[in-house]
Amino acid sequence: MDDPRSEIVNCVKELTLSPSPARQRAAVLTYFAPDAGFLHPLCTVPRGPGSRERILGIYEWYRDMSPNISAEVESSVYDGQRNVAYLDIVQSFHIFISPFKPKPARLLVKVTLERSQDDGKYYIIQQEDFYQPEDVLHLVLPFLAPPLVYVKHLAGRMCGVNAAAFGAARGLVHSGMAMVGSQSGHGGDTLRSKEDVDEHDHRE
Repeated sequence: MDDPRSEIVNCVKELTLSPSPARQRAAVLTYFAPDAGFLHPLCTVPRGPGSRERILGIYEWYRDMSPNISAEVESSVYDGQRNVAYLDIVQSFHIFISPFKPKPARLLVKVTLERSQDDGKYYIIQQEDFYQPEDVLHLVLPFLAPPLVYVKHLAGRMCGVNAAAFGAARGLVHSGMAMVGSQSGHGGDTLRSKEDVDEHDHRE
């Protein structure tokens, strides 16, 4: 890329929505550095020699499993000082043999770029995909997403209940901990003072 700020959205679309395997392969080879890394909740490719070919395999298999994938980049931000782009994406992924209706899944993609000293272009050296747990389930087992969301809601309520129950004693507990810490500090000072006195008497 010559200008990541204006090209990053089109770059992501070419990587994920290319109409043919040949164009997808060309996109991966065009935008990724040869030693790029890839981090996803379900698979990882560490940076190293030949890693771009493994990333290509992930993109190809992704399209093989879901030939009719769709994705929409809702927003993007590019940090020119750090050469990092963030993209908020909603995608619909449906495994072709799955009997379940696909559900839209939201993810945040962090793309780290590096400028080549050879041609001056920017290449992806690391891609990281961040999902909520239920959005990962939307990709593979959508029927499990609602129960997981319910469990998360229940956990949020329990945090509030526990906080309220502990609230009455919170002040006392914190005060007690502060007093213990204070006494421990004074105890150390007293011990050091006694040692100093004994050393002084010994010298005399």
